[in-house]
Amino acid sequence: MKQKTIFSDIDGTLVHQVQFENIDPFTSKALPGAVEYLTKMFKQGHHIVLTTARPERLRDTTIQEMDLVGIPFHQLVMGIGSAERILINNNSETASNEIIYLVCEWK
Repeated sequence: MKQKTIFSDIDGTLVHQVQFENIDPFTSKALPGAVEYLTKMFKQGHHIVLTTARPERLRDTTIQEMDLVGIPFHQLVMGIGSAERILINNNSETASNEIIYLVCEWK
């Protein structure tokens, strides 16, 4: 199986959304299916990158929270803003003009 890189937001995607100042790793709850899915992907050797708008000062809290709720990951990217995220990636099986088309459609 070809290994993939999986990007996932945290708040509202993996765990219940709360205000940053109210994050408590000891009371955080994973959303249904999040732990099971990411655990399966992790065990299959996929690279998991968690992304969040949480500020860097919450890194240790976020790592502790993910550990306590059972969400495995390889990398954590903090402070990326709270707007919609769009991933643009090459795919050797896709013609490059298809990627450009997708970007143009987004505008």
